[in-house]
Amino acid sequence: TISCIPWAQPNTRASPTLRAHHAPHTTHHTPYTTLQGLAFTVNEAYGAAAATLVGQWLGAGSRSKARWAAAVSARQCALCTLPFALAAAVFAQPLVGIFTTDPDVVRSAVSYIRIVAAVFPISAIETTYEGALAGAADTVPTLIAGLLLNTARVPLAVLLSVRWGVEGVWYAIAITTVLKAFIKWLAFRFSKLPACVGSGPGDDSCVVA
Repeated sequence: TISCIPWAQPNTRASPTLRAHHAPHTTHHTPYTTLQGLAFTVNEAYGAAAATLVGQWLGAGSRSKARWAAAVSARQCALCTLPFALAAAVFAQPLVGIFTTDPDVVRSAVSYIRIVAAVFPISAIETTYEGALAGAADTVPTLIAGLLLNTARVPLAVLLSVRWGVEGVWYAIAITTVLKAFIKWLAFRFSKLPACVGSGPGDDSCVVA
């Protein structure tokens, strides 16, 4: 898990507020990552499917079908993660109770799950369009969005934590997730989508049109 990566450990020196909340909020990652991972697994599957479908339709020379496949995949993925979002929001406390009974950890984990669960469907759209962009061999927007917004989470989390404490960190994650989803959707919408056009059925040779 992320708790095993040294550079992924929270830097509590960045904010007095985070430092004050360090012990209960950063000791146990299992309640956080396990529950969120259920929805993320679905996202990854649809992202891979979108990459495959977009690549196949572009290989067949149909940009419109490639866009259609990406849109349908994103919509289905968002719908599939909706039950996870609802379950996490409603049953967050008993679900966290499976992993820990520490009241401070439970309180922190429940707030995290409920805030981040609200953007599970948005995260689904983000991951699906990331796969669609990969299938179209247009990966620069994904790189830029990830580099800028993942980096922006740190100062944004520090800023929001002044007002909302540790929940400000969760809000920073949710806000940047929404922004990344929008950027990737927009990038795919305006991508040139190079289609491979052959000279006839069964012809393996093609040119980018």
